[in-house]
Amino acid sequence: MKRSAGWLSLRSGTSLLIVLLAGAALGSQGAAADAKDGELIRTTHFAGLQDAIKQNKGKVVLVDFWADFCIPCKKAFPQLVQMHDKYAKEGLVVISVNLDDPDDNRAQRSAREFLKKQKAPFDCVFFTNAKEQEKAAKHYDIDTIPHLVIYNRQGKLVEDDVDPDKLEGSIKAHLKKK
Repeated sequence: MKRSAGWLSLRSGTSLLIVLLAGAALGSQGAAADAKDGELIRTTHFAGLQDAIKQNKGKVVLVDFWADFCIPCKKAFPQLVQMHDKYAKEGLVVISVNLDDPDDNRAQRSAREFLKKQKAPFDCVFFTNAKEQEKAAKHYDIDTIPHLVIYNRQGKLVEDDVDPDKLEGSIKAHLKKK
């Protein structure tokens, strides 16, 4: 899929850049949550992300893969907050997945500060380590960020690498289906 110049490519030739290996953040399996100033941050393994998606069966789930170093990701983030605010009562769940370096404390801190400023009202997931992040990158075939995916109410992945310009229309269409 061709992306606009504002998208950050994560492929160099045929191999995934170390950027993906150097991108997630923080600590322990699934349970660590820090709710402050409207932010909910958890650290998890890839299986924890999959569980979070499964737990929201019956709802439309939008998953956003982003990184603090990615300017297009940060510019698009307010749209996710708006989507949540507008459609949560209709059954939309947003899960934000950070792909910053899990070993880079400065990147982790910067991403958390960004989430606080955005007052993200939804789950914000950081992977426990680069290996778990790589599992997600391979599973979703992430080669550019931001990378948006949509699961329908039955828990099936129905859209992968959604164009942000078409996101609201896609969300509305999936919410109408019961």
